[in-house]
Amino acid sequence: MSAATITIRMDDEKRRKLETIAKFMDRTRSYLIQRAVDDLIAQYEWQLREIEEGIKDADEGKLIDHDILLTKWRAKLAHSVD
Repeated sequence: MSAATITIRMDDEKRRKLETIAKFMDRTRSYLIQRAVDDLIAQYEWQLREIEEGIKDADEGKLIDHDILLTKWRAKLAHSVD
């Protein structure tokens, strides 16, 4: 896999915090930024898959009546542990 250089603008406070974390973890700022981007991509890919699945289900008529769903959630909340 080839790598490309990307430049970002970051305010000084965020840069200092990133540098502190990088030093503490004995990693580079680039490593931390790469991890953050990886996590962001994974999060949005998951979200988009779930949205697409929901749209597909709705198109196929796989829907739950609002009142039934509300009753189920109220029952779960009544039995939740604090």
